[in-house]
Amino acid sequence: MTTEYCFLLGAGASVPAGIPTMNQLYELFLEILTQEELEFINQLETVLDRHRDDENSFNLESILRILNLINRVDKEPIQSFFCGFKDGIENNLDLVGPMIKKLKGLIREECVTKERNIEYILPLIKFIHEADALQIFTLNYDLIIEILCELYRLKYTDGFNFTWEPKLLENDRKYDLRLYKLHGSIIWHRTQEGKSLKIPIINYEGELKYFLGSELSNMLVYPEENKQEPFQRLLKYFDLELLEKRLLISIGYSFCDALIRQRVLDGLKDNPKLHIYLICPNAQEILEKYFSNYRQRVTVFNQGIKEMLTDDSLYFKLKEFLKSNN
Repeated sequence: MTTEYCFLLGAGASVPAGIPTMNQLYELFLEILTQEELEFINQLETVLDRHRDDENSFNLESILRILNLINRVDKEPIQSFFCGFKDGIENNLDLVGPMIKKLKGLIREECVTKERNIEYILPLIKFIHEADALQIFTLNYDLIIEILCELYRLKYTDGFNFTWEPKLLENDRKYDLRLYKLHGSIIWHRTQEGKSLKIPIINYEGELKYFLGSELSNMLVYPEENKQEPFQRLLKYFDLELLEKRLLISIGYSFCDALIRQRVLDGLKDNPKLHIYLICPNAQEILEKYFSNYRQRVTVFNQGIKEMLTDDSLYFKLKEFLKSNN
């Protein structure tokens, strides 16, 4: 079995490990806010409701994006967008920094799981052993794939040693698995000078500092950061693989992120041999909503990741697909 396929994991792939979904994380975030912060968020929701469509709900990633945007309000001409604020956005700027720290701290805390909770993904090892450097793209911040690799001594890379080294992801012989974290990780950090680092520690309190004294911030992506490394390079790798692969196995992903969704649609358009497995309890709905023009090349499985992996049904369906499409 060759690497004619790759995986794309969304939040639903991590739910059985006890990791909350984006919407659940957002609800947890609201619970830890002060009354003043909560009123600020309510104003945000009111203003943004006038500018969003039905596809885009107000969730954890959207609030992270907006808070970071507000944090740069003096650098970008966005004041007019927030003219609906009762007291004016400039009077609330002192709330934004602490809220960003609370949000990233919550993500770090909630995206941690115990070793025993990842047993449901053990069948992935079969895919890893039979593939030539299996590629997994993920939108998740958590570490379930890294834990799997560490426990079972699988050689893997996410493009980091201590610092970002993208060429590691281009070496298809050295590793059993190449992991592309398109939205960042709870163990990726950035210095104030813009240096990207991987520091594999969790459950720490307070702020981490680089040894030169500058503060470190978690690298959790929001759209503006897609233009920066490592995210720009990771998206480029995703685009390239969609042009080469015969099958994208999407598990637990709703495709609400327009940036990722458009890349997959472009892959279907530019690569006639590309097919997609949609594995999600509402897979049929996702097909009808986003991929109806390619329904002949999209197969839906209205199941979760545990059901598809437990009895090796996904493994055998993959082998059948590769054999029948030779």
